[in-house]
Order: sequence, then C-alpha cells, then structure tokens
Amino acid sequence: MTVCEQIQKSYSTLSKSQKKVADYVFSNLEYAAMKTTVKISMEAGVSETTVIRLAYALGYDSFSALQKQMQSDVLERARSRRVEGQGQQNVFQRMLTKEIEILLEMRDGSVNFEQLQNLAMRISSADRVMVFGYYGEHTVSYELYMMLDAIRSNVHYYRENNVGFRELAELNPRSVVIAVAFPPYSPGTLELVEQSKRKGPYTIAITDSPLSPVGRLADDVVTLRVNREPETGINCMAPVMTYCYLLMDAVKGCNREESLYRIKNVQSQLVQPGVLPIRLDTGWDAP
Repeated sequence: MTVCEQIQKSYSTLSKSQKKVADYVFSNLEYAAMKTTVKISMEAGVSETTVIRLAYALGYDSFSALQKQMQSDVLERARSRRVEGQGQQNVFQRMLTKEIEILLEMRDGSVNFEQLQNLAMRISSADRVMVFGYYGEHTVSYELYMMLDAIRSNVHYYRENNVGFRELAELNPRSVVIAVAFPPYSPGTLELVEQSKRKGPYTIAITDSPLSPVGRLADDVVTLRVNREPETGINCMAPVMTYCYLLMDAVKGCNREESLYRIKNVQSQLVQPGVLPIRLDTGWDAP
C-alpha cells in the first residue's frame, strides 16, 4: 500500500494537527520524500513531533520507514509515467527512454556512493594510475584516463603497439589499475588485468557483475547496467561514461586545490588567445 493510500485509509482517525501533515504529504509527495521532519513540520505548520507521530499513526515503525516508502512511491510514479508514454514514442525515443531509466536508477540508489568516495580517495592517493579498456570499452576508458590525467599526475592508458608498456612494468602495490569490461568481455582487457596483478596494484573493475571475468580478479567491483542493442550486440556506454564523470569529480574533491591548479595550468599551455592563425574572413592564414 502506498503512503497516499494509507493516508486515505487512516485519515478519519488522525488528529487535527496530524491531518495537516497528511494533507501536506499527500499534495507534495515528491518534496516530502526528500525532506527532514523539521522541513516538513515548518511547511505544514505543525511541530516536528507531530510529523513523527503521523508516521506511527499510519502504521510505520519510524519516520525513516515512512520516508523510505514515500521515496519508493515517487520512483514508482515516475516509472509508470514513462511506461504510459512509451507507446507513443518512436524507436529512437524508446532508446533514449531506456538510457534515461538507467541514469535515474543510478541517481536513486543503484550507484554505491560510499564506494565511489572510497575509490576516489584510493585513486587520489595512488602513486600511479593505469586504465585498461579494449574495443567497445576503449572510448569510455580513454575518456576516464583523460579526465583523471587532467586533475592528477602519473595517469596512464595502455594501448596496443606497446604504448604504456613501461608504465605497466612500473606498477606496484601503491598503484591503482582501473579496468572497464562489459559483455562480451575483451580477452585483451582480461590479459592486462592478469598481467598487472603480479605487480600488486589495487584493481578496480567497472563491469556488469562481480562474477564477470574481470570482476573475479578485481579488489573492488563497480557494477553498472548497460543497454545492449539486440541485433548488433553493441553496448550503449552512456551510464558508464556518467559514472566516470562522477568518479572524476570525486577524485577532484579529494585534492581540490591541486586538481584545479593542474587543470588551469594545462589549459593555459594548450589553449592560448591568438594561438591559432585563423581569420574569419579568409580562413587559415598562409604560412
């Protein structure tokens, strides 16, 4: 039974002040689901104790239990609205809807934010960081490498043709390896993880399951759901890219001043006013 249904069922038994809170929650469920008892009491014009007593009157063990149900109801409403609108969507809109659903799941609980912060602290304090990702995961892995490299030193990306081979050899127990691997799981990524493990770095797997080949080798596993196009088997990596942005921001927060200084210093070297010899009227200037 939803909170609103429970309010309707129990409304006649509530006190006058409890009814004020019930009316407020019923009309502002999305807001109330995210606010403290103090905020709700102020908005409803009652005491904080009354808000807590309403939770008991509705049959909940605590206000936390009531709020958890409210949050669940809000999510279910959102899912229902999306499902109702899907019948009128074209194939591209349905693809976007699937991606949005995963992102909303990430926002509302599927991402372990405590784990995210712990990983960021480990990455921030590592002597060096190396990122692995082949084939379908190459783009997102390289983007993660670029973002981390922008905010800290000694970040490397292993590519073919021995690019990064020396850095791979220099991994040690104070290092961090990040491997991105989703079905059908590139053998190249798995081989790199197996090879690097001999050096003793802390290994982080970003994958779909702790039981995936790379997940079983890792010290810490970030599990993310991705949509897979049924005919081609190609994964849409938007949720993974989003997580990488979150991870970069968390790492930046571990050493904010140094990270921002590094970004500013790098950008000042790469992007300078007037560095490109171009004029709007004629295009590129001749040498």
